[in-house]
Amino acid sequence: MTDIPTREIFWQISGRGIFYLLSMAALAVLSWGLFQGVRFVRRGPASSTGPVRTLGTRAVIADILSHRPLAGENNARWWHLLIFFGFVLLFLVTCYVMLAHYGREALFTGVPYLLVTLTADLAGAAVILGALLALFTMRRDDSPARDRSRGKAAALSLLAAVCVTGFLVEGLRIHLTGDPWRGWSPVGAVVSSMLPSLAGSEGPRLFKGLWWLHSILALGLLAWLPLSARFRHMFFLPFHRAAVPLEPKSPAPVPDLGSLRTARPSPGSVRLGVETPADTTRRQRLGLLACMDCGRCERLCPAFLTGQSLTPRRYLQDLREYVMRSGEEGRGGREKNASAGEAITVSALWACRLCRACEELCPAGIGHVSQIIEIRRAEVLGHGRLPDDGAAALRNLARTGDPYGAGPSERAAWIRDQRLSCLPKRDPGKPLLLWTGCFQPGDEQKPRVLSCLSALLKQFEIPFFIHEGTSCCGDPARILGDEDLFQALATQQIKEIEDSGAEEVLVHCPHCYTVLKDVYPLLGARFSVVHTSELFRDRTEEKGLVGRGGFPNPLSVVYHDPCFLSRYQDLADSPRSILGALAGLELREAPRGGRKGYCCGAGGGHFFMDLDLQERPSSQRLEELLGQGPQVLAVSCGFCFSMFDDALRRLPDPPAVRIADWLELLKEAAER
Repeated sequence: MTDIPTREIFWQISGRGIFYLLSMAALAVLSWGLFQGVRFVRRGPASSTGPVRTLGTRAVIADILSHRPLAGENNARWWHLLIFFGFVLLFLVTCYVMLAHYGREALFTGVPYLLVTLTADLAGAAVILGALLALFTMRRDDSPARDRSRGKAAALSLLAAVCVTGFLVEGLRIHLTGDPWRGWSPVGAVVSSMLPSLAGSEGPRLFKGLWWLHSILALGLLAWLPLSARFRHMFFLPFHRAAVPLEPKSPAPVPDLGSLRTARPSPGSVRLGVETPADTTRRQRLGLLACMDCGRCERLCPAFLTGQSLTPRRYLQDLREYVMRSGEEGRGGREKNASAGEAITVSALWACRLCRACEELCPAGIGHVSQIIEIRRAEVLGHGRLPDDGAAALRNLARTGDPYGAGPSERAAWIRDQRLSCLPKRDPGKPLLLWTGCFQPGDEQKPRVLSCLSALLKQFEIPFFIHEGTSCCGDPARILGDEDLFQALATQQIKEIEDSGAEEVLVHCPHCYTVLKDVYPLLGARFSVVHTSELFRDRTEEKGLVGRGGFPNPLSVVYHDPCFLSRYQDLADSPRSILGALAGLELREAPRGGRKGYCCGAGGGHFFMDLDLQERPSSQRLEELLGQGPQVLAVSCGFCFSMFDDALRRLPDPPAVRIADWLELLKEAAER
């Protein structure tokens, strides 16, 4: 044994040609799998979502190194970090040893050899520890969204087996050679100390067998990487996550209908949304390959957690299988011309609330919501298929300008009662245009909240006006799949707003706010949009007007986050800061709040459709909120108010809890 730290790389191994052939075969399968993935992505059309601010490469690198998207899930974060860094280090060590073997022997002698040996031992131990922790966590997880698939267990077991056989090979080599540098292979040294004495040729034969087993397992893993949903995300996820939209969130394409009809004037020639597998865009296909089937998308899904047929994970799996299978059947030309709606059941398609809970928790940043919207577009405009209640809402919207069929009379009556001004087009004060939206017949909550809003604007001396020409923003048509009707309504509303001379629009409804702020600019709107929580947060901080008021008796309040305000617009803190500034108000936090809040169940058109067959999301969420013992349940959305009001009425013994918009509480405090 030499006094210089080193070892023979292919010690006791003959038949290196076979090893090289197996290595080339593994690399060929790896390359073929990657080529097929890239080809699959590139066969889709380019996305057309308009200008979007994305996450970017630098943020993705930071996310990968820290696993920040898994923050709050300590077990998953730590075992994945162990496997990730262990795997990367083992790959780098393998490349280093290969370089040393082919002409750079100095790289594998002395201190470099010792450091590489120690690194390999620690990395292998990290992979085994991470795999065992993952398997243990998988067995202990009893949540409805738990992942107990055989694929995950097989992938973890293979990773562990590669490293375990590697340590057996290392330990046996140390045992047979009496390696004086065994201290730099701590795990291998422990394995060596546990091995029995081997007489004669038994040791070398066993060593050769274990070496070949380890090599075959390692090369098999290498070949399997791009073919397994559990591994291929390591190649595609970084590219997909770098393109995750930050503003706006979950952007669905807004097609230029006029240009499409001009280019394809014949009836039925214009296709919208994802109608066939060939319509899935490159970004959507990249997301299908980036999915790791972890099941996090189901942990906050209101449809899944109330026993409905939609599971975001299964939907992505089915869509991936369907698009890939259609691509194989249509190889040599376009994919098979079948409806993409076949990849998801009708009940699952319409069970989605479009709440973005799945996207918020997805480490890959997959856009489930935009895909659902596009499939709905194809189903509604291409085939006329949608639930009856949804169809009725669309008919009302097309006939009267609002989904309730009331027309402008309810809103006009409220404007007269409030004696609000409709200022001329060129007013020197440049006041805010107060967006009222549409009114539901018999609804007392929305007129009451808007009255509070107008009173607060007057009290805070903020000039504003109402424009009688505005009505529904068109969001119900958009989320129910009728893009044609939505664009007609949106174009009309943009014209009305710009004709009024308004440069800034004040909106309270989170759904209207999201459409006016994120979608209208894609249709040519040039005005700015501000939410009420942003406006009053800034004004209360500037003038301290609320501090003079407050509630004489302590008032406990729990706040519910609307999905379209917290997850779509990142405005979870603004209403809380306003409520927290009110004297005498104790703000309590419920489980699953903020951007990880639980949906009330009204989104995705469900305010107009009653499709729940089992427990309703609103009942689940109400139970959580009431568990904090509040006197008031504060909301920031008329849909949330109605859903919780209905859920409260259905309780056999409803508690004395008031449901109120935070604007009502602000007005009451400011008047005292």
